[in-house]
Amino acid sequence: MPMEDEFITLQKEKVTIKEVIILHIKKISDISCKELTPSFFSKKPIKIGDGVAIVETYHPDTRLAYSNAVDFLLDLMMPKADKTFKEALNLMNDTEAEQFKEHKENKGTQNDWVWTKLSLRRTLFGQLILLIDRIRLFDASPVMSDEDLEELMALEDEKELEIDNDHEKTP
Repeated sequence: MPMEDEFITLQKEKVTIKEVIILHIKKISDISCKELTPSFFSKKPIKIGDGVAIVETYHPDTRLAYSNAVDFLLDLMMPKADKTFKEALNLMNDTEAEQFKEHKENKGTQNDWVWTKLSLRRTLFGQLILLIDRIRLFDASPVMSDEDLEELMALEDEKELEIDNDHEKTP
């Protein structure tokens, strides 16, 4: 399934999978730039006429938001998963299963598990970025200028020449 498959939106604009992935990585970046905290309510007094009312605001768990966002990126990237990524993913899944089993045996709290899961998802995000690099998702873009595209192609030609030269030097 090529990475350039298209989604059709209600506005009849075409969005590529690549663009969805880029936007989603930006969202993950935005989440990770905030303090990763459990959910909580805050109360704030507000003057209404002659009286005062207390307004309660819910703040969602940013740790879970990050974890869910990384899981969705995993879903988006699985069609492009290579052998290296699948091996790393299997190892991470085994580690998570072991840690969850220990967590249950130790009767850990849900809060403790969310912190553990967050740590595991940060590792998964790193592996997803390595996969994106290996499949060279961002190397060429339909919005690249002709000059940028020519420069990228020239770099590729140089890499191929280096590889050919290395093979000729090896006995």
